[in-house]
Amino acid sequence: MPLGKLAAVTGKSKKEVTVFEIDTDGRFLFWPRSDLHLGWDQVEQIVDPAKAVAAEEKTRDFNHKYGLAIRGLREEKKLTQSAIGGLTERHLRRIEQGKQPVTSSALRALAKAHGMAVEEYLKQLARRIEKGRNTTPACNF
Repeated sequence: MPLGKLAAVTGKSKKEVTVFEIDTDGRFLFWPRSDLHLGWDQVEQIVDPAKAVAAEEKTRDFNHKYGLAIRGLREEKKLTQSAIGGLTERHLRRIEQGKQPVTSSALRALAKAHGMAVEEYLKQLARRIEKGRNTTPACNF
């Protein structure tokens, strides 16, 4: 692994990045002196920028699909964006457009507005995503 790339990303010297541990299940590199954890995918993305671009694309695609499912479920239940307590209309709009990832607090607010437990709300979203159900005809998933 090119230590220069890793040092640049972590803000550590080449010498500092050589002092790391591997967590007990082997999934992360850990630098105890700087409380830095990197998964193997993250390390691979540092070394190969094409991998980073592909991961970013995958995240954007996921956020888009997830946002459409959130919007579709909200519209199916005839809830307006302003009816979701704890979220501004702008915040919800950005989530529904896939421009912002949904947070756990946003999921709790959405589930509550739908009269569901978070687990049930997530199951409903997953079903919508699996079936490709949404309210935007141009969506291809």
